[in-house]
This record gives sequence, C-alpha cells and structure tokens, in this order.
Amino acid sequence: SVAREYRPKMRHDDPCLLVLSLSLIVYLAVPFCEGASVVTVDIGKTPISTSSYKTGVSLIDNDVSPTSSNPTCVNNVKALIRNSSSNGGGGSIGYLNSFIQAWGMGDVWSQPPPAQTDVDPRGWQIMDYRMNISLNTVVTPIISLCEAPWWMKGQLQKDGSTVLLTEGQEWDDIAYSSRVLDNKMNYWLLIVQRTAERYMAPPWNVRYFQVWNEFKGYYNPITNAWDYNNSSGDPSGNNAKHGYTFMYNQVYNRLLQVATKLGVSGELRVGGPYAPMDSWASEGPRGAVSGPYGYVDKRALDGVSFWLAHKVDGQFVTMDGGNSNKDKNIADDFQRSLMFRDIAMWVRTQQGGTTIPIVWAEYYINTDKPYSDARNNALKVYSIIETLPFNLGTAMLWGGTGDGEADTAGLWTPCTSSQGGKPTMFFTSSSWIHKYFGQGISIYGTSVSDATMVGALASRSTLMLVNTQNSQTQVLVQGGKLTITLAPYEVGIYNITW
Repeated sequence: SVAREYRPKMRHDDPCLLVLSLSLIVYLAVPFCEGASVVTVDIGKTPISTSSYKTGVSLIDNDVSPTSSNPTCVNNVKALIRNSSSNGGGGSIGYLNSFIQAWGMGDVWSQPPPAQTDVDPRGWQIMDYRMNISLNTVVTPIISLCEAPWWMKGQLQKDGSTVLLTEGQEWDDIAYSSRVLDNKMNYWLLIVQRTAERYMAPPWNVRYFQVWNEFKGYYNPITNAWDYNNSSGDPSGNNAKHGYTFMYNQVYNRLLQVATKLGVSGELRVGGPYAPMDSWASEGPRGAVSGPYGYVDKRALDGVSFWLAHKVDGQFVTMDGGNSNKDKNIADDFQRSLMFRDIAMWVRTQQGGTTIPIVWAEYYINTDKPYSDARNNALKVYSIIETLPFNLGTAMLWGGTGDGEADTAGLWTPCTSSQGGKPTMFFTSSSWIHKYFGQGISIYGTSVSDATMVGALASRSTLMLVNTQNSQTQVLVQGGKLTITLAPYEVGIYNITW
C-alpha cells in the first residue's frame, strides 16, 4: 500500500529502519537502503499555530442526487460520511457545501414581478435534500449564495452598456458571466433573506455562508480587471456596474439581520470574496505572489486585498484555485501546488488578513502524466499540509468524486452504479489530516532538508510525511532518532512521542 498509518511508538518491521529508543538507550541498526535518497526532518519544540482545518467538499450536479445517482451508491456515500464524521470527531469530512442555484439546484424565483413576487418554496427541494445529508451525517453545512435568476442579471459590455439576459439563457454561459443588476439588488437580497430564514432555523441550523462564486459577472472589459470595489453602480436603470464588495456588504448585513432575529448572530460565519486565484507562467498581469509555478494574477490579489480591507465584516476569506497555470506549466505538479501556501502567506501580510481563516472554496489539484492514484493522493496531501499551518480552514473539492476527470479523483468513487460511493485513497489520507491535525490541534514547525522531495506536518505527538518522488526516500527524523523509508508517493503517519 502507498498510504499507511503507523501508530506504535517504535517500528521494527522495516528492513531499512534505524530506531533510537530514548527510554532504553538501545540502538537497533540495520543496513542502509541502497539507492534511496536521504532527507532529514526536524521538528520544533514549540507550536507555531493552532489548526482550524476540516476537510470539505461541494455537492454538485449529480454528485449525490436523489434522482440521477444510483440509490445504493448514494446510501454508501451517506454511510461513509456518517461513519467518518462520528469517529470521535476525527472523521474525514467536516464541511459539505451547496449552492442556492446551479450545479444541481434550480431557480427558486424563475419569473420577475408581478408574475412572481417572492421565492417559490417548492424550489428548495434539492437544497433540503442536501441539507438533510449534512444533518444526518453530523457534518457542518455551508451555503454558497450564488447564482441568481436570469431576470435580475446582466453583463457589462466594453462600451459601458449592459446586456440583459433572456429566460432562455438561464443556464447558458452568459448567465455565469453576469452579475445582479444594480437596480435589482433588493430582489437578490430577498433571496438571501429567504435562504437564511429557512436554513438558519432548526432543524438545519446553518451558520456558514459563502458569497457568490469566482467573481462571476464582475469582470470589467473596459478596465480588464475585476469590479471588486464598494460602488453601488448606477441603480437608475438596468446596469451591471456595482462592485463585488458593495454586494457582499449588503448580503452580510441581511444575513446578520436574520441571525439577530433568530438569536444566533454570534454564531454567524460569512466569507468572501470567492476570488479565482489564477496563475501564469508569463502572459497574465504579474502579482506579488510568485514561485516555481510562475506568479498569481495581480487582478485576483487586488480583489482579495480590497475585500479584506473594506468588508463590513467577515469570518473567513474564501478563494478558488488550482495548480495549473492559465497559459502553460513551467514546474511539476508538486511545485505548482505550493501556490496555495504562498497565497496563504501573502494573505497574512494584508490589512484584515493577519489571522482570518483561509478557505479554498474550490481546490483543484491536477496530476501530471502518467496518472496514478498514489501520485494523486500524495499531491493533494502535500499541498494541504504545506498550507495548513497558515490557518487553513478547509480546501473543498469540487464534487465528492473530483471534477469528473481521472487526474482529479476525489473522496469517493462515482455513483454510476451500486458499487460506487466507496472511499478513495485520498479519503483515507484526509481522515488522518482531519483527525490528527484538525481543528484545535497545535501545529509544530518542521525543517526539511529538501522540501521538494518530502512534505512534513507535525503535532505534539504525530508526524505526517509525503514522498513526492517516484522512488524510495529515506527520512531521518530528529537527527536520526527515527529512520523511515518512504515508498514511491507514500503518505505515512507516525507517532513521534519521544
């Protein structure tokens, strides 16, 4: 197996193992593994942070559908989530996210007034179903407040005009590149209010909300940038000119009103700006975050920075990203995944970003060819453990099975047959992160002699290692007190009580 868990304090079954027993002062020496690269890992004596991490996933399309997925498979998934989340609080999944429209959800307000003057409660059927999954599996639900009905959206044009959507374009590409019209904001806020009134209340008790998705519709073709500002736009007509932060602040205040009425305002958790953190090798606007992968798009960084400084309030910052550049890739998949860590470090330097938890609302990790489950698992874990010490709240997969591509396998196998809904290798690794390095656990610093070969994450009593190489790697822990041989792409977890 390439993902193994080791809980004994000492291990004597590895032919390449060297262990120093501090209590007995006994040395158990065996021959060194010829041909294995050597990496040293040293663990600091004091915590560097406290984890806020829980594994998350967005339920999308037919991921776990009451009508389109195999019923036996759906029950398998529910049992998988329930069993993992009830494992003493150390399960594999902590958050389940759902959108109020699109990606499996219909339109709850399909016709404009006067034909329809409020949200149609019948439109909540799929959302109720998804919220019940969270309720019945003891997993924290998140609601993403996006998209919006066709009749209240428009797309800004290069000449400053706004193109209005037609009913027939409800699910077309233009609908996903349009924002709420400046003069329809009150209707959008009513949808937000009705959503909160329904799902903040028992039995669902939702407290977490993300606002919008990937700055959809906020691209300004005149400036070639995102309209992330706090402007109300031009509500004198059907214009799409307001800024994202303006909309976010209106949404936050409306959510707070509902939470206050329900007596749960202190429990409300809202995040934005859900910015798409694109990276480039050479072609895009160069931002302040860079690494072996290239650099992060300045426009996205500017949007996050503005939101952090000008939001009325917010309990986490949420972003979207992947480890593939928009133009071309110039580093291997492991080095490209360090972008998540680098962005987290950059957030900590921004006004309003010093301690705020970081949420990756969409977390795409693509594996270089040739693909293997072991490499995919190692790659995802490596990216998470490199970022987790910087107050990573969650990194949510886009669907429990990934985004449908072989190189982005998710937490469970697809629900195309009764044999689906089984845990993947990454599900097992996620359960280790969630259990041994999850919310509330102190994280200790690690020093790795070659971090391109081995990733390391440590708590007071547990060490997780990831081999990024397609070959054996010898790891000397704490100056050789423990020697571990990692198989190609192995993810291992070890007791490090000395």
